[in-house]
Amino acid sequence: DTVQLQTMSLPQLVLEGDVQKVRYALNELSTDEIDRQRLKGFTALMLACDQGHTEIVNLLLEKELNVNVQNKNNHTALILACDKGHREIVQLLLMQRKDLDIHLRGRNNNHTALLSACNQRYTEIVKLLAKALKVDITLPEPEYTPQEYHLFETSLIDHNEITKTTILNTTIIVIQLYFNHCSIR
Repeated sequence: DTVQLQTMSLPQLVLEGDVQKVRYALNELSTDEIDRQRLKGFTALMLACDQGHTEIVNLLLEKELNVNVQNKNNHTALILACDKGHREIVQLLLMQRKDLDIHLRGRNNNHTALLSACNQRYTEIVKLLAKALKVDITLPEPEYTPQEYHLFETSLIDHNEITKTTILNTTIIVIQLYFNHCSIR
């Protein structure tokens, strides 16, 4: 088994999702090696966040890794977790790492973790991020055109788990960001 671990890279182990093998590898590697960007700029943490391996993310967060590294698409571990709907991982990142920059932008510098969660209709993640950003998602409805409201409502309404209130709250955040040029930073 040790021979197999020596021939496999940390990213391969993370993709496999084998917690014990990853734990062993983490004890054998330096922080720089664990945090090294590989194919397409992904780190081990990014891969674990993308794949939804919560326990591996937890192990990696115990190391002094740079949680704000961006891959070739400028995605961070947080953006990847938000994009895939991994709520527990988003919560871990927000709670365990005070140095996490939730304002970093991916995809041509216009895609934040919050926008990713809104676009994917992950309302629980939107709520977590809004709380971390200290954005009140229960604000009264802002003034905007019916076309602007309809654009976002129709993109959200087809998701069965989303209530009218959540649609309105998510829409308010998105509209504030896009149409009112509201900076939440």
